[in-house]
Amino acid sequence: FFSVVFLFSFDVIQSKVLVTIVGVSLVIIAFFGALGTAILSGIKLNVGISWTLPFIIIGLGVDDMYIVLLALKGNRSYTRSDFIATMKHVVVPVSMTSMVNF
Repeated sequence: FFSVVFLFSFDVIQSKVLVTIVGVSLVIIAFFGALGTAILSGIKLNVGISWTLPFIIIGLGVDDMYIVLLALKGNRSYTRSDFIATMKHVVVPVSMTSMVNF
């Protein structure tokens, strides 16, 4: 809910609500995939892991989405070259947060 409110705009082009919903949905799907892989490989899960892991995964997965979306929102242009320049600008922070999370 916070992500939708934070990235909402009345301008349909600048509003990133659908991207936010897709990003959060992918993180939730990744959680269930990791849970299924753990169960299939025989890892025993306890209540502490089962209750805290979704929040940790959502926190770690959504932070990269915020970095990229806010960089794109600050760009104010939607051309291909501006998108590539923005991605080159955020590749270091996203890579660093992913390495720290790993």
